[in-house]
Amino acid sequence: WDPGEDPPQEYKRTFQYRDFRGLYRRTLKQLEAWEAKTLKGEAPAAQPGEHVSIRLKNVSPEVAERIEAMMQSGAPVVLSSLLRHENKRSVLNMVLDRHPALPEQQLLRTRDTFELHMAFRRFRACPIFSHAASKVGGGSSKQGKYLESNFLLPRIPTQATVYAPTVWPNTPILMFRSKDMRLAATGSTTMVDADRIILKRVTLTGSPFRIHRATVVVRWMFNHASDVLALAGSK
Repeated sequence: WDPGEDPPQEYKRTFQYRDFRGLYRRTLKQLEAWEAKTLKGEAPAAQPGEHVSIRLKNVSPEVAERIEAMMQSGAPVVLSSLLRHENKRSVLNMVLDRHPALPEQQLLRTRDTFELHMAFRRFRACPIFSHAASKVGGGSSKQGKYLESNFLLPRIPTQATVYAPTVWPNTPILMFRSKDMRLAATGSTTMVDADRIILKRVTLTGSPFRIHRATVVVRWMFNHASDVLALAGSK
């Protein structure tokens, strides 16, 4: 199982972390040290109650017009800084629980478009759902294999994987349906892991041609040579 074998083009543009857990711990320690210095006045920082003037550079005209319209209408404009590495795009994993107020007849399918709210971040994505408690296969501790789930089921915590900016673990998440902005699920981020493997169960059909003890030769299972190469060596 090589996650880097023939990946999609979007996956090639993601950032690969070698030790995300260690990076997370070091970033928190640096943040705590900086906050301690600001409280003592040893580091330059604006204090609560101070008036601050901020000048934004390299802002596109479209974004500038949106910010100006928000300020003229009296809507709040939230300005937030990023921690180190939070501007890098990678593979984000999260645990979601379907919201109990959503009727069970309304299905939440994997790869559907949802709007995710994580702190000040808001973006649309097509998450892939997988079973959080069904780690399958052997493999190493760094390379877990999970079964894909076609739906986000009620009362069952489900993993979701998306292409997204780096978000540190335990960040609360609100997931809304993009078509009507109704709250669909809540949860929190877990890890940024680009090596996580999600397996999809596939059923192959064909016609038995020759049977010898435990070996069977089956015809008409594949119609293209690329399908044969993709499944070569599978058991």
